[in-house]
Amino acid sequence: MLLLNNQYLYLKGTCEVTVKRPADGQIVFQSSKVATNNFSTQVDMSPIRAGLGNTIAIQLPSDSAVNLELTTADFSLQARAMQVGSELTYNAITPVCTTITAASGKLTLDESAVPVACYGDNDVYCYVNHAGASDPGKAYTINENNEVVGFSAVNGDPYNVMYYERRADSQELGISGFFAPGIYTVSAQMAVFSTEGTNAGNRGSQVGWAYYYIPRMQFNGDATTNGSQTDPATTILSGTALSYQDAAQIGTCTDCNYPMLAYMTYVPMVVNGNNAITAMTVVGGNLTVEVGESYVIPVKYVMNDNTIVQPNFSELTITSSATGTASVTNGVLTGVAAGSATLTIEGPEGVEDITVGVTVTSA
Repeated sequence: MLLLNNQYLYLKGTCEVTVKRPADGQIVFQSSKVATNNFSTQVDMSPIRAGLGNTIAIQLPSDSAVNLELTTADFSLQARAMQVGSELTYNAITPVCTTITAASGKLTLDESAVPVACYGDNDVYCYVNHAGASDPGKAYTINENNEVVGFSAVNGDPYNVMYYERRADSQELGISGFFAPGIYTVSAQMAVFSTEGTNAGNRGSQVGWAYYYIPRMQFNGDATTNGSQTDPATTILSGTALSYQDAAQIGTCTDCNYPMLAYMTYVPMVVNGNNAITAMTVVGGNLTVEVGESYVIPVKYVMNDNTIVQPNFSELTITSSATGTASVTNGVLTGVAAGSATLTIEGPEGVEDITVGVTVTSA
């Protein structure tokens, strides 16, 4: 049996889901209470038949799509606003319950109260019953003087009065008769495990994180809210990816710039040394630079599949043996004076340091 140097990876569990506004990058929703997370792709294959027996000669892909079905265990009004393409506002209409003692056979709300009509009401109503009564109370209007109109109270008796006010910190979500589900940027972080490096072949440990990014996802308009006593209300974040073209692709001269629907990435954790970078190298070997000349040091990572990757210079520590001859700042080599020097390049944990010679010539 040929044993390849493969690291089998297993994915289970979503750490976090983030939703951003594409226009300004602001995070509008974030949840670590993800119960279900199903990122799925689909494509229709249209067969072209030809030849003896009319067999399939080729299948042409069409109608590709990326779909997302997400459910979080928490309740979010913001997520429901995104589903229906609406915005949350404050100062929502809120019920207020108070107990008023009748004076002169009348019930009058406190002068600081500002009663308003409830959603769907044609007038400003309140509901009154005798304190301690179990009935829901009868509806009465409230006049401009905050008096309950048409109610005959017993002087000195307490009454429960429920009415509506706008409360500054209460949120309101309006769902219009013609709503368009919102379009946002969605990403999720998921845990990746492997048996490599563990004591038991069937017991895994976390080795990294997997991410998916959907640059433009339109939610499907599902603002379902379950008010059951036995089943908690969840938050649904489901939708379909829309065609997206990166700004860097626009205007480039290529045969065909296919728009993107989504991206998936895997980021390994650094445990007992980096498990993806096997070595560093400087392209071309020893370096030559003129006095006063500067250029980026061509250092590269060699990955475990032998591909070459450009490192982030913040991950490297590069020192010069003679800064008066050759200096280095943020990966940029500068010739200071004619002579020679040696650069030492230190990489991530677990990657062997390398050295490279530098010759500085007169301009």
